[in-house]
Amino acid sequence: MWSGRPDVELCAVPHPSSRDERKLLEEWGAAVARLRGLVTPDGDGDHSAANYGTTFTEADYAAIPRRDLPFGAPAFLGDDAWVRQGPEGAHNAVGRPSPDDGHTLIWRAPQGAGGP
Repeated sequence: MWSGRPDVELCAVPHPSSRDERKLLEEWGAAVARLRGLVTPDGDGDHSAANYGTTFTEADYAAIPRRDLPFGAPAFLGDDAWVRQGPEGAHNAVGRPSPDDGHTLIWRAPQGAGGP
C-alpha cells in the first residue's frame, strides 16, 4: 500500500511478535535466503552469516535502544533477557489477555522493579 514504492522484491513475513515461532523462523529464514540473492552487500559487508535456525537463541534478541523508548520509560523496558532466563520459558514480558480483546497488552516487570 506504499504509494510510490519502487519496483523491488517484496518479502511478506510475520511480525517479530508473532506467537507462531516455527512459522516466524521459517518465513524469515526463507526471506533472508531470497534477499541474499538479490541484494549486493556493502563492500565491507558479509552476507554469508548464519541465517535463522529452528529455534530462537539469546543471540537472536537485542535490547531496544533507550533512545527509541519514550521519555520516562522504566529502566527494564526494552530488554526482556530477564524473562528468557526465568523458569517459565517465555520469550518476552508482554502478553495478551485470554480471550484476546485485540487491544490490551499486559507487561510484566522484573522483581524489584515494581513487578511480581
